[in-house]
Amino acid sequence: MSNLKDLFISQSFYGILNLENSLQPITSQSGDIVIQDGIGTNLGIKINASTKDVTIDNKLNVDGNVDIDGDLDVSGSVYINGAWIHTGSIDVLGNVTVEGDISANTASFDTINARKLNITIESASVIFSSGSNVLGDDASDVQTLNGNVFIPNNEFLKGNPVDTDTRINQKLSTGSFNAYTQSTDNRLNNLEQYTQSNDISISHLNSSTASLNAYTASNDVSINSLNAFTASQLTINSGYNSFTQSIDNKFSTLSTYTSSVDSSISHLNSSTSSLNTFTASYFVDSASFDQRIDALELFSSSLLVDFVSTTKFNTYTSSVASQISHLNTSTSSLNNYTASNDISISHLNSSTASLNAFTSSQLVINTGINAFTQSIQGEVNALIAETSSYARLDRDQTFVGDQTISGSVNGNVETITIASNTASIDCSLGNFFTISGALPTGVVTHFAAQNIIPGQTISLRVPTQSNTTASLAPNIQMINSAGYTPTQTSTTDILTFVTFDSTTLYGVPGAFFG
Repeated sequence: MSNLKDLFISQSFYGILNLENSLQPITSQSGDIVIQDGIGTNLGIKINASTKDVTIDNKLNVDGNVDIDGDLDVSGSVYINGAWIHTGSIDVLGNVTVEGDISANTASFDTINARKLNITIESASVIFSSGSNVLGDDASDVQTLNGNVFIPNNEFLKGNPVDTDTRINQKLSTGSFNAYTQSTDNRLNNLEQYTQSNDISISHLNSSTASLNAYTASNDVSINSLNAFTASQLTINSGYNSFTQSIDNKFSTLSTYTSSVDSSISHLNSSTSSLNTFTASYFVDSASFDQRIDALELFSSSLLVDFVSTTKFNTYTSSVASQISHLNTSTSSLNNYTASNDISISHLNSSTASLNAFTSSQLVINTGINAFTQSIQGEVNALIAETSSYARLDRDQTFVGDQTISGSVNGNVETITIASNTASIDCSLGNFFTISGALPTGVVTHFAAQNIIPGQTISLRVPTQSNTTASLAPNIQMINSAGYTPTQTSTTDILTFVTFDSTTLYGVPGAFFG
């Protein structure tokens, strides 16, 4: 006992720390000695009498630095907000959770479980990489292996059912391994290109299939548009024929005008020739010089009066040349237009031929569709004659004769809402009914039935509670004319009814279900 108050010293004993057994020195004691305050309260600190080791049972908070020259054994948690500088080794037998970064020049780990491991250089050899591994998470990742690569087991290339080692042995056995090795890269490249092109071809095939389906769906619309185009093309061709006829008339008029111009030019040439002949004869016959001069003057004056001046003649000639140039240009344009029109008519003829061929094939298809439709109609008529109606699952059906159903038959559960204190059972809606909520207390709930069908079995679920009463319509009769009294607890009553005609429900009340 180390309660110092029994020593009758001053009140300062409250602040004195002492050993649990203060009657003996620590060297005379054994085991862990607890440190207590002046009135014997354990402080959670123990000192081993032999080893002088200190054990702290409670949490140790250190605001400053901690210098430890020996070993530190911690059985609980260690929280360090600042830096931890340790020059020796650290043995952790449990788990270590680090939310920040761990920096180490050299670190040895038996097992590392990491979600993501970023390594710049892997200087040592990896002895084992267990499990299946994938190098790279994207098709654009490049893996470079420097040095020798040894693969002791099978290695398969994409698209090749034979492993690489077997293929190499096959090449070795034929003596062509060196040649095979040289061509390996080319073959692998070709295989990769073929695989890529095959994927593209499949994609194109899918696109083509989708386009073909869209084309088939729009085929009728295209035919209608083609018929409309053909009708409009006939109208356009009629206009072409009228235009061609007018062009022929213009050509005829132009030819007539050209012939008259040629005649005028021929006459001008003749006149010029006569003038040249006259001038030549003038210089030859000098004896009649004066007479010829007079004749020439007489001719020249008559030429100015009866013919045209040189200026007007040159103007006229220039305009004729311009008209001839325009005529040549118009003729060239007309030839080009005629040639393009011939091509358009040829295309039209080809389109018409294709349309005729398509129409013929469409007639064959339509004939087959008509034959198929007629056969389907025959089967439908036979079905109607056999059943007198179409049997549809979304309509009410009446079956004559026995019906065998190998599985279960489930009916709709119809909810009845009490309105104006009345719960109305519409027998045409099904065979299973439930009251929405418990019967109201303090009032009489009236049960009525409508649309009763002969041969029905109906089950009604009635949630009950205390202080509830019920009345029945005349078309609902219970056994022994007992009526229906709801169970006066929060439970459920089950009422069962059968029908033999369309006037009355015959019911049996069921016991309450807890």
